[in-house]
Amino acid sequence: MRTRFLLVALLALLCMAPAKAADPLASLSYLVGTWNCTYNGGGQHLKYTATYDYVMDNNWMRERDTWAAGGSDVGLTTYESKTNTWTEIVAENERSTTIFRAKGSDAGRRAYQSVYPNALLNLVFARVSDNEYTLHFHGTYGGTMMTSYDTCAKQSTGG
Repeated sequence: MRTRFLLVALLALLCMAPAKAADPLASLSYLVGTWNCTYNGGGQHLKYTATYDYVMDNNWMRERDTWAAGGSDVGLTTYESKTNTWTEIVAENERSTTIFRAKGSDAGRRAYQSVYPNALLNLVFARVSDNEYTLHFHGTYGGTMMTSYDTCAKQSTGG
């Protein structure tokens, strides 16, 4: 009887244990696909295409940006649950690299601070809806203070 009671008590405890928290990276699945974006900064307006997919066993979200005249970059995003931190690695076509970090698990608004090659850059990703997001950038790049605002809308898949 006592063994049965302990077994029932153990089973009850297991049922009351909190469920494992959802991986914030998985909540970025709405990004998968192609987006039409506009960069607005310094009086310039540049249209580009952003394409997202999961890579490396779904542990990273990859973004590939392309624009007219052959410009491109690649970004990789992940979430580290142990440190409650987002990491964004951006590789530009002219061979430069920037690494950003953002604290917190909120996938809908991530306020990044660069950690490499310096701490002079800030980038805020803001989810407006499943079909729209914005990027706010400001910082010193190449000795010049820059500010930009990007808007992105998901391409319609037709139908």
